Amino acid sequence: MQQILRRLFEKHFGKAPASVIPLEGDGSSRTMFRVVGRDYETAVGVVGPDHEENRAFLSYSAAFRSAGLPVPEIYGVDEAAGVYLEEDLGDTTLFDALVTARDKAGGSFPDSILPMYRRVVEELPRFQVKGGKVVDYSVAYPRAAFDRQSI
Repeated sequence: MQQILRRLFEKHFGKAPASVIPLEGDGSSRTMFRVVGRDYETAVGVVGPDHEENRAFLSYSAAFRSAGLPVPEIYGVDEAAGVYLEEDLGDTTLFDALVTARDKAGGSFPDSILPMYRRVVEELPRFQVKGGKVVDYSVAYPRAAFDRQSI
């Protein structure tokens, strides 16, 4: 699979990567890698064994991006292999930023993190309203609707 990631990276960036580094898991069956070029270009490579999950993710990503919503760009896909390459947004999650800021603030919710949370909360309705108009719900995964079983 790393060979496929290398090929996708080379196709997008025009040169072979210098390294492919495993990333920590995200709680799904996907395996992720940071693919790094010689001039420090980076991308996240994903190996997703569930083709339906990949199809939903890639479809939603393309739809959200076409609506101007902030999602990582998809650089390349090998659908048959279940491998894709996407924009690398770094290592820090919103939760990580909160934990770090909270630790510095002595355990309480830090005022310094509020602007970041506000920005995220302001984006959520855009995903529901704008995104809801452009996504193809027929590829929703694992269910077509957030129903009783999903809860």
